[in-house]
Amino acid sequence: MTLIIEPLGLAYLDPQEYRLRYMRSSGVTISRSVAGASTVATGRTKFTRGFLRALALLVIALPTLPARAVYIRHDRSVGDYNAIGARPTFGASGYLADSRDGFEIGSATLVSPTKILTAAHVFDDDGDLAVDRPRAFKYLTFGTQTNIPSALSANVKSIKINPAYKGGKAAFDLAVITLSSPVNGVTPGRMSSRDAVGKRGAMVGYGFQGTGRGLSVPGAANKLGAFNEISILRDGTYQTDFDSPTGNTSTFGPSTPLTYEGTTASGDSGSALWADFGNNAWNIVGVLNGGFNKKGQDFQYGDVSIYASLANTRNISFLTKQGLSLGAGGSAAGSSVVGNVRSAEVGLRAIPEPGALLVAPLLLLAGFRRPQRTHQ
Repeated sequence: MTLIIEPLGLAYLDPQEYRLRYMRSSGVTISRSVAGASTVATGRTKFTRGFLRALALLVIALPTLPARAVYIRHDRSVGDYNAIGARPTFGASGYLADSRDGFEIGSATLVSPTKILTAAHVFDDDGDLAVDRPRAFKYLTFGTQTNIPSALSANVKSIKINPAYKGGKAAFDLAVITLSSPVNGVTPGRMSSRDAVGKRGAMVGYGFQGTGRGLSVPGAANKLGAFNEISILRDGTYQTDFDSPTGNTSTFGPSTPLTYEGTTASGDSGSALWADFGNNAWNIVGVLNGGFNKKGQDFQYGDVSIYASLANTRNISFLTKQGLSLGAGGSAAGSSVVGNVRSAEVGLRAIPEPGALLVAPLLLLAGFRRPQRTHQ
């Protein structure tokens, strides 16, 4: 591993995938390079792992970087997006954090009083079906508060990674976590395998925040929500694109954005894609795996989000084996998968989201406790 000082900040080698991603928050850039490489070949000054460890110690002393959650339209009030995230309909959308310091590592969704749905890559970066940092797992906590509390208690008991995820396949990027005690006062989300293409989707998460023009969003809660049309089901993944109100940045069409359109960002990994099936029936149809932007900077207008779809038999089989039943009758755990089953094509490998804070990759490479997520 090598660290490279770039004009805008820091770069690190991501061990999982092959696409460069940039996060421009507080003047810091984190990028990714080719999987399996031992150096970052960008022509910039290179540093060794020893230097990286030293730098990581310095990073710990830096002020906490601001902002969490999804990216929103620049011409809309952040208060409206706060309100979307706070809707009881999306009350099951939550965060995964280290209970020792509140460090948010990803997003997840309550699907029964004792089970949460998230992305496998949050814990298994290399797709070998094993938790990368098992000793850190005991400190993990899940919650659904609008803002992550300063005092947290670990509440995670175990995790099951979807066997079909082996090799890091985006279409099967699912994991189910069992909690040590039931979550009370929150209605679990209802999953669906119905075709959601063309439906209005909702994304609710705790990752980085900003606008489609890369501006900050003062006044945003940790938990932020936005809408987007579910454009396609491709290679077992649902995809959305972030349309601009002032120009055509559409990848799939139409080019006119929804009133409160948005996209996902780093730290939203594992969050649910909710689909509006009418009559206030919002069901979970996917789990965030990654994204890309061929039209501009990541997370800004033109950004595409990629979700592992629940509309395939292997994902449904995995969920069923975790006690999450199929059919309108639900399960003893209080959750169900409903609708028509459709087979999904497989083979796409998208890039998973990194952690919620820019320091996470540095801490990981320096031998610290947090598992690495790679995406967007």
